[in-house]
Amino acid sequence: MILLRQINADIRQGILQKWKVFLIITCVALALTVLFLFTTSGLITKGRITGSVSLGDAFYYMFRGMKEYDPKTGELFDIVDSFLIWNLLLAFMISYYPIRELRNTGKTYLIRANTRIQWWLSKCVWNILTVSLFYLCIFAGMVIGGFISSFFFDHITASSFLFNPEIFKKVFKLEFIHGTQNYIIAQIMILPFVASLAMSMFQMAVEFIFNEPISYIAVIIICGFSAYYMKWFLIGNGMMVYRYFYVNPKGIGIVLPLLASGVIFTLSIVVGYISFRNKDIL
Repeated sequence: MILLRQINADIRQGILQKWKVFLIITCVALALTVLFLFTTSGLITKGRITGSVSLGDAFYYMFRGMKEYDPKTGELFDIVDSFLIWNLLLAFMISYYPIRELRNTGKTYLIRANTRIQWWLSKCVWNILTVSLFYLCIFAGMVIGGFISSFFFDHITASSFLFNPEIFKKVFKLEFIHGTQNYIIAQIMILPFVASLAMSMFQMAVEFIFNEPISYIAVIIICGFSAYYMKWFLIGNGMMVYRYFYVNPKGIGIVLPLLASGVIFTLSIVVGYISFRNKDIL
C-alpha cells in the first residue's frame, strides 16, 4: 500500500506535472519527421527517387544513428543530431527528479515509512514509465508529422510502414542484407526502447552513487563510445539502425544487445539500491 501511494506521488510529481517536457519531445519528433518527409518528397518530385516515402522510412531516419567510425577514411568523427538529441533529452529528464524529490518530500516519507526499498522501487517504476512515455511521445510525434505532411506534400504514404528500397540505397547508402522489413521495424520498435531503459536505470544508479552531473556525463560517455565503436555490449549501438545486421554485414543482432541491456538494467537496480540504502540522507 505504501509503495502504491509512493508510485502515485511519483507519477503525479515526476510525470504529470512535467507534461510540457513531453509536449516538447512530441513537437521535436514531429518537426524532424516533417523535415525528412518534405526533403525526401522533393527528391521524388525531381525524379531522383521513384515511388513514395512512408512513415517506415521516417522511423528509419529517426533512429538511423551513424555508421561505425573508420579513421582510415580521413572523415571527421560526427554524431548524428537525432541520436544526440534523444539521448540528452532523456538523460536530462532522468537526472532532475529523483534526487530533488529526495531532498524535498522524500526525506519526510522515508522518516515516516522507515523503509528505503519501497521508495527506491517507486523511483525505478517512475524511471520505466518516463522512458515508456518518452518513446510514446516520439512515436506520436512521428505519426502526427506523417499525416500532416501527407496533406501538404506529394508522394507521402503516412499509413504505411514499408521502406522504399531506393531511399535506403540513395539517401541512406544502404541495402537490405538479411531478414525482412517487418523484422527491421520490430527491432526499431524494441531495441532502442530497451537500450534506453538500461541506460536510464544505469544513469539513476550513478546519480545516487555519485551525483547528478556525473550521471549525465556518464550517459554522454556511453553515447560517445557507442558512436565510435560498434560493439554489442555498448548499449548505445542498439539505438542505431546503421548498426543492425539487417543492413550491415558486420552489424549486431537483437539477442546480445537485449541481453546486455537486461544485465545492465538489473544490476543498476540492485547496485543503485545498495548505494541508496547506505546513503546518509539527513
